[in-house]
Amino acid sequence: MASLVIKNMMNIVLLGKTSTGVGKSATGNTILGKKVFRELLSSKSVTSVCQKESAEVRQRRVTVIDTPGLFDTSISNEEIIKEITKCITMAAPGPHVFLLVLPVGRFTHEEKEAVKMIQDRFGEESRRYTMVLFTRGDDLRKMSIEDYIKDSDCSLQNMINQCGNRYHVFNNRNPEDQTQVTDLLEKIDSMVAVNGGSCYTNEMFQKTEKALQEEQQRILNEKKEEIEREKEELRAKYEAELEKLKMLMTEEQQNLMHPMRSLHNYFRILISAAPVFPVWLFQHTRYGSIFSWCLQELLKMNLNETSKAYH
Repeated sequence: MASLVIKNMMNIVLLGKTSTGVGKSATGNTILGKKVFRELLSSKSVTSVCQKESAEVRQRRVTVIDTPGLFDTSISNEEIIKEITKCITMAAPGPHVFLLVLPVGRFTHEEKEAVKMIQDRFGEESRRYTMVLFTRGDDLRKMSIEDYIKDSDCSLQNMINQCGNRYHVFNNRNPEDQTQVTDLLEKIDSMVAVNGGSCYTNEMFQKTEKALQEEQQRILNEKKEEIEREKEELRAKYEAELEKLKMLMTEEQQNLMHPMRSLHNYFRILISAAPVFPVWLFQHTRYGSIFSWCLQELLKMNLNETSKAYH
């Protein structure tokens, strides 16, 4: 039944980065053999929402869904990814192929990031349904696409390898050359046959969505635990510092109170000794001066309050 489905219909999703010369929308027009997607040489995405178009191509119903390009300066990548995921339901029962559209030339950092974001969003299983489509094939001149890949960046080679070494090249400047479309559809047929005639389903996407949410929750929990650990460490540190400060303050207070305690004891000795010595001794000798001075100092220091601290 699945083989009959692929013979009668094919759902293609175009994915890629917003950039002058990528030719994602032009690729959709070349596949369908008519201009239904808007093309514009601009660093701003021509497509801001998913657009679905269909046509009869080689005796089958081919549906192409053009998606917004990533790294559009006017829209956040998060919003673009959210819009791109709508292609799953738009291509019901699901896309038979994700075409990662890249221009011939240097594999840029933004293109690497775009591919990573797409693969992360649709999950590892989506690689079974992914093919790399190079545009601007005329820029290769006499070089074959195989030689171009062999001479390219290792990261590009690895990415193609992750996609099962599936790739194709288009020259959108010559859309009349329908052999490039025929060859592409044959490669897609071969890929679908390897996949048992299946397509990327909404269930697969939901599974990836759940895994992403669980991973985000795990990271959030780890972050919370890390914050709690840091709070406990800071609390323990400050409590230790506070205890140390209290000890220092107590020690300093005791040091300050020591002369007052000595003075208090001396005063008590003098008072207790008063009946033993004649009054004139306190009035006319240095003992009298000492006694008077002690009394004045103790009054100034509020001896009564100080004494309460020691009882």
